Amino acid sequence: MAYWAIATRKGESPPMKITPVLNPNQREFLEDELLYREKLEILAENNTLSTDLFVRKFEDIDDPVLLDKHDSFYHTTKSLLVLFQIMGVMPIHRNPQKYGLARTGYSWTSNQVFWAIFV
Repeated sequence: MAYWAIATRKGESPPMKITPVLNPNQREFLEDELLYREKLEILAENNTLSTDLFVRKFEDIDDPVLLDKHDSFYHTTKSLLVLFQIMGVMPIHRNPQKYGLARTGYSWTSNQVFWAIFV
């Protein structure tokens, strides 16, 4: 039996619910989903297109500075990436922070490829 049911049966108060901690990208995604659901409900009720609902701009969604700031995978594995680049095993590089450009890339003419060939 679940703890909630046992605790309620014995007269104890159930434990507090823990709210999840979201990073800014997750929070924005959740807000967008909630706003989209609200928009669909309004459209279903009225059958009219309402333009006063908030829609996040695409510039805010793909903000490279914000994505870099919260890229925990890259920050935790950066030392391994640098080590592998020095060893000549992984000749990938990080692209500059530009809209629409992938942050990790590969190019035959990059310094990392020349170093891998030299090693």
